[in-house]
Amino acid sequence: MFLSWARVSSLKRQVAARVCPVSRVARGHAVMTPHMKVTPLGSLPESLRSLSTLVSVPNVPVIKDENKVLAQEEDLEKVEVDELEEPTSAAKKPRRRTNHTTTCAATAYVREICKLDRISDEEVARLSRATQDYCALLKQRDELRNTLGREPTNAEWAAAVDAPEEEIQQRVERGRRARERLVAANLRLVLAIANRYKSRAVVRSAWRSKTKSGIEVPAHERVRLQRQHNIFLGDLIQEGAIGLIRAAEKFDPSKGFKFSTYATWWIRQAIQRCVSEHSRTIRLPNHVTESLRQIYRTRARLQHVLKRPPTDEEVAEACNMTLKRLKKITQHAWETQTLSLEGPPSTEAQSLYKAQQGEAPLSIGSVIEATEETPEEALERSCMREDVECVLRTLPFQEREILRLRYGISDDERPHSAEELSARFKLPVHTIRLIESRALRKLRHPSLTAMLREYVNIL
Repeated sequence: MFLSWARVSSLKRQVAARVCPVSRVARGHAVMTPHMKVTPLGSLPESLRSLSTLVSVPNVPVIKDENKVLAQEEDLEKVEVDELEEPTSAAKKPRRRTNHTTTCAATAYVREICKLDRISDEEVARLSRATQDYCALLKQRDELRNTLGREPTNAEWAAAVDAPEEEIQQRVERGRRARERLVAANLRLVLAIANRYKSRAVVRSAWRSKTKSGIEVPAHERVRLQRQHNIFLGDLIQEGAIGLIRAAEKFDPSKGFKFSTYATWWIRQAIQRCVSEHSRTIRLPNHVTESLRQIYRTRARLQHVLKRPPTDEEVAEACNMTLKRLKKITQHAWETQTLSLEGPPSTEAQSLYKAQQGEAPLSIGSVIEATEETPEEALERSCMREDVECVLRTLPFQEREILRLRYGISDDERPHSAEELSARFKLPVHTIRLIESRALRKLRHPSLTAMLREYVNIL
């Protein structure tokens, strides 16, 4: 026999009510008072006796205060009702929307990075020497390609290096593997630096009007803070990995520096270049971006020290640049700012629109004046063109064509000069002007002007 969960719960409550009239069963426990009368199981109906094994009430606690019993009964009734109801989507805990594919890919990539073993300084030196030899061989092949104007063969490459072909192939393969091993072992460094720059981008794109210390941020600074940095962590990691590969090819262990120290500069340089080139819709040159970064950093430091927004003169002096250059760089930053047409306008305009139109959403795109023709304007212009054609048909062919070309009513809609019409109709210029004047005088007749007077407001 198969029973639904709701039916089983109902029968359980009936069994509990007959066995212990005031008890409620929840999570395997029951509550009863000292003066309850317990009904023997033998006097229960058969349907309830068959389910008596489902109800287990071991170690039943005895409560003397019946008010507590009633209170617990109400709580248990709520629990039972909640257990019988189907869980709805509204009752579920809301989850934050994320790009599942991107998140899983990034998480798997980070896990793979963390699985890679680290290498010792001796192994770093050995791998670096093999990588340098590999890069030297590739450089010689590139020089040979430029000299020959084509891709060199292995024999020509071996002759230029003065080594057997098999040895060159072994050195190339050994150097390629050494570079891959050196890069893979230091990908944790790329991940750490990329996370640092991603955190800065998130902070810069936050909507805030005050700093943590409570100091009011100026309007131009809030615009910078509100700027969106649409650079994902995966992009920063890829750019940092390119810088790491460059560091592995340029590192010289004989200088006495650690590879991680040397690679940090290349990784930071690659990530900073990526941020400066792709963080803005309108790209600024790298030197302007570096100057902007210096100005913003100096302004924040002076604001923290002075406990007030610093002036432009103070920022220019701290940055060791002229006030004219600071204003010029800041102006470039302002002129290259972009706004989304789907974004909200100012708070004052939003409040005014809500007061007049209700709770309808307002965006910047909805308040910009349209430059294209509306359907009504297009219809009026089409009717005007038809009426003008009707008026022109009252003129002779030559006068009609001269007026059309003279005022751009023809298909190309370009006004022609009297000299152009003279060459086209093979007539003197003064004759063209006389024909034009005679045709206009005919069109000024009241019976014709009445048809076109209503279109004066359109022009």
